[in-house]
Order: sequence, then C-alpha cells, then structure tokens
Amino acid sequence: MLIDLFWLAATSDVVIMSLAVVAAIAILITNFPLVRWFPALETYVSTATAIGYIALLMFGAVLGARIADERAETKKLRDNLAWSNKQLEQQAASAAEAARLRQQAEAKANDAQRKVEDYESELAKRKGCVDPLTRDDLKRMRDLER
Repeated sequence: MLIDLFWLAATSDVVIMSLAVVAAIAILITNFPLVRWFPALETYVSTATAIGYIALLMFGAVLGARIADERAETKKLRDNLAWSNKQLEQQAASAAEAARLRQQAEAKANDAQRKVEDYESELAKRKGCVDPLTRDDLKRMRDLER
C-alpha cells in the first residue's frame, strides 16, 4: 500500500514535469555560451552538468515506469473487457437456447391441448351411448399423457 502510494506520487505529472524542467535548465546552464561571461557561475557548471544528467536519468526512469504501468493497466482492462464480452456472448446464447426450449414446450402444450379438445368433442358426440368409453379411448387417454 505504501509502495503503491510512493509510485503513484513518483510517476505523477508534477514530478515528471519537474524532473524534465530541472534537467533542461541544468543542461542549458552547462551548454549555454553566455555562462562564460559570468565567472561566478563557472564553478557551478560541473555541478549543474551532474545534476542535469542525473535529473535526465531520473526523468527517463520515472517516465518509463509510468508507461509500463499504463501498459499493464491497459492490458488488464483489455483482458477484463474480453472476459465480460465472452460472458455476454454466453448469456446471449443461453437466452436464445431458453427461448427455443420455451417455444418447443409451448408447441407441445398447444398440441396436447388440441388433442384433449379433440377427444372432448368426440366424447360429447357420444352422449346417447350406453358405454361411451371403449378400449380405444383408454389407449387414447394414455397417449394424451405422453
């Protein structure tokens, strides 16, 4: 947690820009020809050179770490997005399968209801008979259960 906080601060925009400015100013002081006109600054030229190159090195290291972190975060987000898309595709396939099975069940239920209604209408026609049920009727009732 503390290390994450350190890297968050070390790779912030303010730190990166500060290192870039320090490196640029130190290298500019080292290589600018007007510095030679001020003899008091000549003693600091070697120090400015060292500070400039150290700041430039730190700038490169911090910028590289930030870019690497951003690439890792981007890869993680891309993987999460791919996983989410795969889950959505699986859910859509499951929903389509459920709809297909529901349609099949409805078709079977409608077919069974039609058979029952046909059988009821046929039995209603036999009201005048002494024994309205025959062996065929028993077989037909068993077929209705299936």
